[in-house]
This record gives sequence, C-alpha cells and structure tokens, in this order.
Amino acid sequence: MKEIVIPPKVNIILEMLETEGYEAYIVGGCVRDVLLGLVPKDWDIAASAIPEEIKRVFCEYKIVDKGERFGTIGVYEKQAPGGLYEITTFRRETSYNDGRHPAGVIFTEEVEEDLARRDFTINGMAFNKKRGLIDLFGGLDDLKSGKIRVIGSPKKRFAEDGLRIVRAMRFASKFGFSIEKNTESAIYTFKNIAKRTAPERLSLEFEELLLGDFADETIHRYGDILKDILNIDFRDDCRLNHLPKEASIRFAGIMPGNFENLKINKKILNRADKIYLAGKELRAGNNGLSKEMSYTESNITDMESYIKMVMKKYGYEETRAGAILNGENPDFIDGIRDSGQCYSLNQLEITGKNLDWLEGKAVGIALEELLNLVISGRIENKKKVLLEYAKRHFAKRHFE
Repeated sequence: MKEIVIPPKVNIILEMLETEGYEAYIVGGCVRDVLLGLVPKDWDIAASAIPEEIKRVFCEYKIVDKGERFGTIGVYEKQAPGGLYEITTFRRETSYNDGRHPAGVIFTEEVEEDLARRDFTINGMAFNKKRGLIDLFGGLDDLKSGKIRVIGSPKKRFAEDGLRIVRAMRFASKFGFSIEKNTESAIYTFKNIAKRTAPERLSLEFEELLLGDFADETIHRYGDILKDILNIDFRDDCRLNHLPKEASIRFAGIMPGNFENLKINKKILNRADKIYLAGKELRAGNNGLSKEMSYTESNITDMESYIKMVMKKYGYEETRAGAILNGENPDFIDGIRDSGQCYSLNQLEITGKNLDWLEGKAVGIALEELLNLVISGRIENKKKVLLEYAKRHFAKRHFE
C-alpha cells in the first residue's frame, strides 16, 4: 500500500479546523484511492465541527451550504478558479425510510461513529497527520486482499440503502476485487431493495460499472442480477475490457439489448447504437461484400469503398469506434479520413445550390446518388465532373 500524502491545499483546510480546536480527517474514497496509488477525484473531509462552526472558520471563503441539513458545507479555495472541498460534520444516521435516504442525521464528536455508518470497509477509513490511519473495520486488509465487504451486517447496510448493492458491483468492476461471500449472498437476497432506488442513481452506477477495468468479469458474474435490478437487457458474451473508457463505446459493447428503462443521457445511447451498427456492418463487409450489402445504388466492389459507405452512414468517429469494438485496428479508417477521401455530403465539390434546376426532395436524392458514385469510384469528386453528370442524368422529369 502507498504512503498517504495529503496535498497542500487539503492540508490547509485540515489545519484551519485543527487550529480552532476541531478534529478533521480525510475520509472515505480518497483514503482508499491514495492507499491504492490512485489520484482521488475528490478529497472528502470529515470534522467534529458542526456546520455553523465550519462556516465561521471559513468565513473569508466562498461557501456552499445546500447540504447543511446533512452536515455538509462546501468550501472553495481562495485562489480563482478554486476547487471545491466538502467538509461534513461527524454524524450518525437515523432510520432509513425509503431504502435510500436517512430520515435524519445526528451530529457527533466521534470520528469512529462517523466511520461506522459508511458502506464498505474500504471506504470506512480516515486519516490525518496527528492520528495516522484510523481503520476500525479491516479496510486496509480488504484492500490488500482485494475484497469488497460491507461494514457490519450486509442485511442492515443494504436495507438502509439499496444503491449499495449496485455500488458493490461497480467497485468490483473498477478495482478487480471480489465481493466477500456474505456480502455477495446478501446482494441476491435483498436485490428487491435496490429496485426501489431512483432509476437515475442506479443508471449512473451501472454506467460507471461499464467503465471499469474489470467490467467483463463483473458483467459475466452479475449480469443476470443487474438486468433484474435495472429492468434492462443486454448481451451476455460481451467483451469490454479492451475498449476505451468512454460510455458510448462500452454500451455498444453490450448491445444488442433493451435499455429503455435506463435514465442516462440519451446522446450516449444513441451514439452507442450507431457504433454498434457500424461495427456490425464492418464485420459483414469482412465476411463478404455481397452478403449483407444494403447499398444497392452504389455498385460497391472493394472494401475501401464499403468502409466509406459505413462512414457515410454512421460518421467517422462512430465507424472508427465500431472497428475498435470489433477488436480491429482503426488505422485504415483514419487513413481514409486523413487522405481527404470523400465519404460525406459536405465533402462533395457541389452543393444543392449548384443543382438549381431541381426542386424539393429531388435535390437531396441527386446529391445522395452523386456521393454514392464518388464513394464507389465511378466518378471523380470534381465540380465540373459532378455537374456534367448531374445535367445528363438528373433532369427534373427524372424525379417525377
């Protein structure tokens, strides 16, 4: 495990609280990540100071207090643009009424009580320079052995917050850890609690799960229960670990499926669908140009023209991602783009304005056919050549 080094900006916040007589620690995921040699996304701080006291200590700082009800105060660095650090009062939580949110919180002066309310042992550690690492539940040992284990009773923890069930799988995907047997057993027993969680929260956890370095192993082991909890469907024999950590291409990796009940940005799924279809058509081309050819207007006879047709249909970025999805080198697609070869309407040397003898839909139909002819190599992408062909073949009556 790595030595814990607190960044100077975070250390200033801790020292300001300690100077005023309060205890303050970095806690949770940032402690876990530093021990694993990772760079934390956020530095969460827990302190014995209550919200009013935190605001007093940082009265000269910009404050965000929308989480004050639950003991959280955001503090911006003085330097602009400064980062935001959240300071949360040590607390324990009252009963959970909805399987997700505590009915209320009770502030405490003991960091030990605060750590006891957290989800997993690897997230239940705290650190400051004075006391060092506080690890009450074996989090460090679980990090070393690669285990995801709830703090205390799995039944109690999952009953409190059903989202923790999918979070456990997300951490398995991120770190390649195994879920401890009692925790795993409780996942299956209490999966219906997770179904009561807001779809938006479940969907975000699932998206993060797909982006993990060990997404394949997690999907293969827990795919059925994920489908049940999220009320979705996806391909079981997926291969994701080799793919870039970009949501659309990872979703494409588990297609085909039914994701209607996911509550994530629709642009992600729409792009994923294009990547999946582009990859499918690239595979069809590799298996024989004539077998699944859908470009009847173009007389495609070679693979390069076929790929340009796929690029025309789905776009360069999506076609490139489709090749990666198939485990192929996308350099050939990059070469087509970089060489300036024509595969889209905006690359044609003429536009609809040049076809002023045509009207309405006829203009679009003519441009589409010209593009197909250029892609197939039957005519050159030169303005004079395109206009001459258009005047010969696209008289107004041709479209009537």
